[in-house]
Amino acid sequence: MTSSKGKPQPQYSESFKATAVAKLYAEGYPEEKGALRKVAKDLEVSHPTLARWAKGGPSAPDSDLIKEAVFAMQTAIETELERILGAMEKVREKADYKSLAIAFGILADKYQLIRGAPTSRTERVTKELQEASDDDLERIIAQAEKMAADALDDSISD
Repeated sequence: MTSSKGKPQPQYSESFKATAVAKLYAEGYPEEKGALRKVAKDLEVSHPTLARWAKGGPSAPDSDLIKEAVFAMQTAIETELERILGAMEKVREKADYKSLAIAFGILADKYQLIRGAPTSRTERVTKELQEASDDDLERIIAQAEKMAADALDDSISD
């Protein structure tokens, strides 16, 4: 098949497409600005094509393949996080601890993104909270923890 410009259109395997969509998720797509552009550039795939795959449009990979690719990426990240933690322990006195910590932080962030979990938390203290009793604060914290646990359960079950 050729494009409107007369160039042959690349053919991508279903596995490649699924992995590309998983990489988009690891970059925080669709919430993270620039994620689509970054992954498209890294994989040398056009933005519209990659967006179509992620949205389930024509020629999109099967959702089960995407789930497998996401799971494989999660597993790879978990393994690498464990290795970094092990290396940190072994080389604490000699190694560039800062580099290991940065790598760990980046991978932990990607792990949260690919799971659909938040990577940051923003809080505002209102006058109501400043004047709340300890019992009120404990109740509010318990509610927030339950909401966070429910959100995590929902992202895992998807």
